[in-house]
Amino acid sequence: MDRKTKENLMIAADLANEKQEQCKRKYHFVFSTAAITYVIHIMMVRYDGILQLDTGVCDLIEGVLLGISLGCLLFGSCMTAGYLDRTKKSFRKKWQ
Repeated sequence: MDRKTKENLMIAADLANEKQEQCKRKYHFVFSTAAITYVIHIMMVRYDGILQLDTGVCDLIEGVLLGISLGCLLFGSCMTAGYLDRTKKSFRKKWQ
């Protein structure tokens, strides 16, 4: 293998590794957000009587936290399954 081809392969491998690292960071952020909001939701449900806030406000906050956690889990599952890339490609074909 000549030197030019070897350099090109190394550059391609570096770009692929950078892309994988970016995807890992995105997945980590989404699933960490889901876990943190779910833990906060569970703590609010567990200690509901201790907090002296209006129950309507607490219920709203609990609902928002649960929605964020479940939404992040669903979105993260779609990201890892590759559905987002497929839909992005289909929209590009449709609108070009």
